[in-house]
Amino acid sequence: MGATILAPPQLADWQLKALKKLRDYLPADPDTVWLFSSGTQSVDRVKCVGLNWSAVLASAAAVNKHLQATKEDIWSVEIPTYHIGGFAILERASMLGCKVVRAMVWDAREFATRVAREKVTLTSLVPTQIFDIISEQVQAPACLRAVIVGGGALPEHLYGQARDLGWPILPSYGLTECSSQVATAALDSLKKREFPGLTLLPHVNVDIRDGRVWIRSPASCKWVATCGVDGSITLEDPLRGGWLPTEDLADWLDGDGGLAQLRILGRRDEIVKVLGVLVSLPQVSNDLNLICREMGVEASFVLISVDRGREGAHVLAVTDSTSSMGDLQKAVDRYNAGVSGPFRIQQICWTERIPRTSLGKIKKAELRAQLRI
Repeated sequence: MGATILAPPQLADWQLKALKKLRDYLPADPDTVWLFSSGTQSVDRVKCVGLNWSAVLASAAAVNKHLQATKEDIWSVEIPTYHIGGFAILERASMLGCKVVRAMVWDAREFATRVAREKVTLTSLVPTQIFDIISEQVQAPACLRAVIVGGGALPEHLYGQARDLGWPILPSYGLTECSSQVATAALDSLKKREFPGLTLLPHVNVDIRDGRVWIRSPASCKWVATCGVDGSITLEDPLRGGWLPTEDLADWLDGDGGLAQLRILGRRDEIVKVLGVLVSLPQVSNDLNLICREMGVEASFVLISVDRGREGAHVLAVTDSTSSMGDLQKAVDRYNAGVSGPFRIQQICWTERIPRTSLGKIKKAELRAQLRI
């Protein structure tokens, strides 16, 4: 019968064929759950992560401990359960016997109403959902005690705006390959206003090698399988000497009580060298988008880079905004005036639609294909 793979219902025809081929190829092991990787950026290959149930349960127990969860808590599932962020909630709740409230369609105001009505105490959201909450100025229900925000980096200015609306948000870093969360802001961070560092969960060890995050945990995946548009299949154990190498860059911060906290800088392909200087594209994007909001320009930019030989990379700002090009250029000019040469944006690119996953992540390979760069 083949393996069971949890995957989004809406996929391209070639992706559906690739998943069917993987289902037929992979063993139907009842101890392994396969999840379609939401972080897959390739335009010609799908990726699935195989997790042992023991790994999923190790993660669930660690998250419950970090959140001081009890059977009295009520979880709301706002992320599809074919993603690890939604799937993991079911396991955490089951472990403690918690009530689970499940949403059918995302709507920021309806979400807040349902949370208040059902007296939800815990949930997980992604940055795009936080953006919706802020855009609609939705106040947090008093019953909520923690909202984990994962599935992508949360910009610091969005964190502050959400906290101003009363939302008890805890930024986190995780990945499907480690069964969900690796590091999450502590509950005590809600007593302060500044953007928090991320505390390692009790089941995780992290080593930073040349800036790159390596993870050792009983929650690490067993297999990674891929299938290309041409039907070619790979199956590998991703661990190297018991450690899981990631594509994420990070450094350490000094936390309360001298405990080190993790700060995620971005993925390796998001840190580029311009005129010999390392530039973080997520940071440039955050700074530019903040300027747009300050100027009242209805726009959101995605930053990408193109290679320019001896000069290194050039930074391009991509948007699908309907604002005038004049207003967009004024925002970029204001940003450029406040930074040195390597951090400046060389060009604005407009596209009809920025491709995103169901969790709001940018499909970078598809975006580059649209722009033909």
